[in-house]
Amino acid sequence: MAMRGFTRRLQRSGAWFERLALGDDGTAPVFPPLYIKPTSAPTTAAAKGDAYVDTNGVLNVHNGTNYVPGGGGNVIINHVMDAAGNHITKDLFIADRAYQLVSAEEAHITASTSGTLQVTKCTGTQAPGSGVNMLTSTLSTAGTANTVVSGTLSGTAANTVLADGDRIALVTGGTATNYVGGALTLVLRPI
Repeated sequence: MAMRGFTRRLQRSGAWFERLALGDDGTAPVFPPLYIKPTSAPTTAAAKGDAYVDTNGVLNVHNGTNYVPGGGGNVIINHVMDAAGNHITKDLFIADRAYQLVSAEEAHITASTSGTLQVTKCTGTQAPGSGVNMLTSTLSTAGTANTVVSGTLSGTAANTVLADGDRIALVTGGTATNYVGGALTLVLRPI
């Protein structure tokens, strides 16, 4: 018999679980929500909050769709571009596992003359700016000040998915003159 319905927190990871199952004999039940002994994803039907520790010691939690590390939280990349001189093409992120781009947003205090931003996925030895576009079009940095502009994700799913070792690059274009106080926020979902 398993105990269910308790909320538990693992101190090392800070993850909260809606339910915890422990067998009466101190072993993990066959189909518990918290998998204590497995080192690979359980093959049984899982529910949101079910968890296991993989062979690298990483806690993986079911997010309702699949198992993701560390409780399945999104990765948020905030890139600050204080002035036009920081408005350059460069790498922003190197994936340590599979991710999918969920959103891209930009805002600024003072608009550029005609600047633009694009987010690209680079693989292998591709230089920043030579990868595939993750957005359908560029984000304008010449728009209204203090207004969040949301990018539209590429309609080609593969363009928004990163594998371990892939990079996200920021590609700038147009004229960044006068651009001040810009911020780009990217949200990635572990997959």
